[in-house]
Amino acid sequence: MIVLTRFDGSRIVLNDSHIERIDITPDTVITLTNGDRYLVRESADDIITMISEFQAKIALSAARISALASKVHDVADEMAAELGESSSGDDAGVEDAEVIDESIADSSSHGSEQ
Repeated sequence: MIVLTRFDGSRIVLNDSHIERIDITPDTVITLTNGDRYLVRESADDIITMISEFQAKIALSAARISALASKVHDVADEMAAELGESSSGDDAGVEDAEVIDESIADSSSHGSEQ
């Protein structure tokens, strides 16, 4: 999403993936895929920069989410392996909880080092 300014000073937020084209007439006119047109104060170059920056933020967020999901998966695998080894006897639930606490603490300390 990008924030643009109409010539009357009002602000609009457009979904960048719905922009079909940007015309310079010499004013900047944005045409959306549904045919709606918007006359805005920003230049075509500024709009392209805004779109690039917004898409870069999305890509960075996706990469961070993917890395976090991978870490969560790794911790879950480690916990499952440890729980499988320590799940004997009546006190297994208490031991399992201790293993989980230790695994979370270990993964948190490893994450802060990176």
